[in-house]
Amino acid sequence: MLLKDKTVCKISVLYREGKWLFIAIYWEVLYLCTFKKVEVNGHS
Repeated sequence: MLLKDKTVCKISVLYREGKWLFIAIYWEVLYLCTFKKVEVNGHS
């Protein structure tokens, strides 16, 4: 039972960290895409 609780706890922590990592990557990609678009528009 204790092992199961530990596993569930570890999974929930990984999920929570993974979610934030995903959000951070998403915003970085979004920012880079916007920045590149602005750069391209500025040159043309």
